[in-house]
Amino acid sequence: MDMTHSNLALPTIIVDFVPVFWEPFHGTGERVVALIAVKPNQESKFLARSVAYVTLSQKRLIAMLGQHRGSSAFGILQQSASLLTYRLDAGLNLEDAIPPFEGFSVGKIRRSSGWHMDQVLHAAVNSVSAFSSTEDIFADEPEDARHIATTRNFLTALRNRIVSEDKSLKDRFNRRLSLGNVPDITIDYCHKDLLVQVTSLPASRQQELQLQREAESKLAELNVAVRRMDQNKSTPKLLVNAEVLDWQISDESRKLAGDLLNRFRYFAAQFDAELVTANSANQAAKLLRGFEHT
Repeated sequence: MDMTHSNLALPTIIVDFVPVFWEPFHGTGERVVALIAVKPNQESKFLARSVAYVTLSQKRLIAMLGQHRGSSAFGILQQSASLLTYRLDAGLNLEDAIPPFEGFSVGKIRRSSGWHMDQVLHAAVNSVSAFSSTEDIFADEPEDARHIATTRNFLTALRNRIVSEDKSLKDRFNRRLSLGNVPDITIDYCHKDLLVQVTSLPASRQQELQLQREAESKLAELNVAVRRMDQNKSTPKLLVNAEVLDWQISDESRKLAGDLLNRFRYFAAQFDAELVTANSANQAAKLLRGFEHT
């Protein structure tokens, strides 16, 4: 592993964003950042979505305002984020991203960048507020969210399938790579120069953004690993668990999964990684064994 002349790439996601301020106690002049509105910057390598996020959790609002008013305020913020997301996606300018309710105002346009959306959002929120957090953006998701369980369960089934043939292959999964002066990177499947990251397609709108974040994060780690190794020899691949396409799902959900698969293809191409799909752990196992002999 030659790291003498390696250089890390520039951040792959660049967004413009504005803080959306809210005055919880009308007439006091005290404001908090209740939402952030995000649009992709033209310099971004990845096509980030135009979206508005609530940055205050319901629990925090109830602590601030009491049970009834806090719950009502959270509902208004969620409704505001949904409406702004729709309008931003339709072309609304960031400086006009003001919810149609009393007490809101919008701040100056700023820029944030990172390897994946977690980093981008974390930097954006922390730059405008010490009170809000990215944890609150996704506070309504269960700790063991469906999208995480989907990929984890697929990986578990894949590992069991391969290890059942040869127990010595267990160490190829969940490999932690130490690559010098960057944090350790975990690769889902690693054997010699073969580097494989695994993600999944969504079955619902709720899973879409989180699975996109998962894929972005894993591709970013894959990209760092390739750049710190011999780029001419390494073989980076994104293996997409596409078993949802065999399920009995609605036309809308099938289109959602297909659209995200196309987005994954674009992401992978930007990092010179090959995208492959598997509709079952058995099919994925055959692909991995085939990669090792090519």
